[in-house]
Amino acid sequence: MDRKKTIYIGSLLILTVIVSIASFSYAIWTNKTEQRGKLNMVAGTLNYQIQSTDLDVNKSLTIEANSVKEIIVEITSLNEIDSEYGLYYYTDNDDVKVYYRYENIKNPIDAIAKRDTIRLSLVVVNSGSSTGVVNFDANGGLIGRNLNIIENYENIEKRAMADNIGYDEPNDFGCTDVACMINALDNAIENGA
Repeated sequence: MDRKKTIYIGSLLILTVIVSIASFSYAIWTNKTEQRGKLNMVAGTLNYQIQSTDLDVNKSLTIEANSVKEIIVEITSLNEIDSEYGLYYYTDNDDVKVYYRYENIKNPIDAIAKRDTIRLSLVVVNSGSSTGVVNFDANGGLIGRNLNIIENYENIEKRAMADNIGYDEPNDFGCTDVACMINALDNAIENGA
């Protein structure tokens, strides 16, 4: 009886070692075929850093009433894979809108290489009579997949502008007030500039 018991326990130990080695080998093989874990990131989080000298530490910008401000925003991918990012904004002031310059090489929703940084020129317009605060954020996903807009945030709308139009001084628009500047922006879009 001792010999049968020894053979039985020995067989179980050998079978346990074989199964452990087989499952470990399979895990290594699947990780290599998934290109070092790229497919495992589907359930993970893609992270981006937003920087601008015009934004505070909370990625916010305060814009005065009846004003237009151009800011440069840098988005850095903190990811180990190429991905798609989306830059969005939130404001509780309905008179504040954010646009981006058509001269940008990248759009507010576009692809970005791993660990790369892109620059966007944004135009913030406050056509109201009260100061507004704009908060920026970015999210991402795998390239070719639809991005979900962050809850309560809005897309940044594209605005076509002529090359010689700037935002620093109202006179660049031939205007002296914000309403005229906004009309100049809208006319440029309608005319396909």
